[in-house]
Amino acid sequence: MILLKTRDVVTRTNSWLTEKTLHYGASSLYVPAGESIKKILASWNKEPNPALSFLTLYQVDDIIEGPGKNVFQRFFSATLPNWKVHPPIECVQADLGILGLGTNGHVAFHEPGIPNSFRFGEVVLHEDTVWRLDVPLGTKGRTYGIAAFMDTDALLLIVRGYGKKKILKRMLKGDTSLPATALLKHRDLTVLIAQN
Repeated sequence: MILLKTRDVVTRTNSWLTEKTLHYGASSLYVPAGESIKKILASWNKEPNPALSFLTLYQVDDIIEGPGKNVFQRFFSATLPNWKVHPPIECVQADLGILGLGTNGHVAFHEPGIPNSFRFGEVVLHEDTVWRLDVPLGTKGRTYGIAAFMDTDALLLIVRGYGKKKILKRMLKGDTSLPATALLKHRDLTVLIAQN
């Protein structure tokens, strides 16, 4: 686990991406949408990480119905316009993954209560998630799950934002009700914690 100033998360993420792409000969990357990664994507637009030219990028999740449909696809089109980010599709196993820790312990839309064996599919979004995304209760998303993330060669978990401190503590204490806790058993996991 690495504690960093928020501005240093961008530098460390870029170093991680370059190192892991070279080490594993990676050709694909799971990438999340949202505030956890927004500054990283801005840096890729300004000065692209050389590893990106070797990687196919896949969104980890998206909303598939209602007023929020394809909100993350639109997010990537707006924040990373020079790179194609593919929507989440079945039968894709990325070599590397970047994830953000969610406020209820989720990663992507792998919400609490979904078994760790979940790899890919449609899920009903948790109450906390729909509230934060301002979509109706019962909204469905498409997502990769813990099983897919565990099969990556290397995984980077970014912990950034208000309210994440309590969830991180629960995760580190081994709270198995949080999907993210399962990631602690990943063979090459890096956790970056933004302090401010």
